[in-house]
Amino acid sequence: MSDLGVSYNKFQDPRRAIEVLELARGIAVELGEALSEATAIINIGASYKLLGDYRRSAELLETALTLCRRVGNRQREAIALGSLGNVYEHLGDLTRGSELYQESILIASTIGDRILEAGGLNSLGEIWISLGQRHRALECFNRAATIYADLGAASRQRLAIAAAGMMHVEDENWPQAMHVLDQMPALTSSIEDFDLDISGVPDLFAALNEETDDSEKVSRAERAAQIYHKSGNREIEAFALYTLGFYSKRSADYERARRALEAAVEIYRDLGLGNDEADALTELCDAYMLLGEPETAALLSQRALTLHRDAGNSVGEGIDLLNLAECQWKLGHRAEATHNLEAGLKILEEKGHEYVEQARKTLAAWRAEACDDSD
Repeated sequence: MSDLGVSYNKFQDPRRAIEVLELARGIAVELGEALSEATAIINIGASYKLLGDYRRSAELLETALTLCRRVGNRQREAIALGSLGNVYEHLGDLTRGSELYQESILIASTIGDRILEAGGLNSLGEIWISLGQRHRALECFNRAATIYADLGAASRQRLAIAAAGMMHVEDENWPQAMHVLDQMPALTSSIEDFDLDISGVPDLFAALNEETDDSEKVSRAERAAQIYHKSGNREIEAFALYTLGFYSKRSADYERARRALEAAVEIYRDLGLGNDEADALTELCDAYMLLGEPETAALLSQRALTLHRDAGNSVGEGIDLLNLAECQWKLGHRAEATHNLEAGLKILEEKGHEYVEQARKTLAAWRAEACDDSD
């Protein structure tokens, strides 16, 4: 009967679970089976946690903990302690939560329940992050990853590695982040249901790392785009394609840049992400200019300009005006080009943007050329 209650919890029906588990608890009490009673109470506590009643959940788990200690079942005691730690975490008492997790981990280690130990380490790591104890969090994630590796639990090992790697990313410790995260793809070959989103993390962050050379950025961004396409995460796929386009352009591979950026634009449009679509269009405009197609570039910059205005992105609007002006100048529409360059320059001056100085030089050169022509 307890198993049925657990199933109701898994299917997010905690009220039904409580009904079934209370029956199981009553039967255990009648039979004098304290361990079965404790197991039912632990699961009832989990039900109340799902309902958001953390105080009631804590009360039940304290009762279960007492029963487990009375019968001397160390494994159930460790489970009760871990569950209680999680409840205190939700209540905001992180210090008490960390103490309970540590008790649970110590017992699990002592009795040789390594799966329970590793799970507790992952949970404790998250609390250490919240408490600002990042070095202790890393230690927990690394210990958990080692245990999972020893047990051949590659899927769980990958998650622990990802947690450690993401901490290095947040600290902007790029070399260490890549060192940790690059361990992940090697794990995926033996996992049928591996999480593609996680396996794409090292490639994506390598592509964004300023210490990586542009050819490597292109290769890693392309691989990340393929991974996220397979996983169905279209927004991150589009971002990887945008990154691929940007660095392909910087590597003078303008045709590859065009293809990647057009794909990113299409995805962002499908998702209704107007500002992101506009950013990709801005880069695509530049790619077409470099390919010697100013007419297409002008159309793209006008589309980007409209979307950036709709999104209230004044910096994007200013850059689009500069791009449009350059296209118009190339096409011989000099009056319109000068007008748009002046408008874009005014916006970017107000924002203190880095493009201001170059735009001023361009405007001065155009005016000088116009004077020469009039003479």
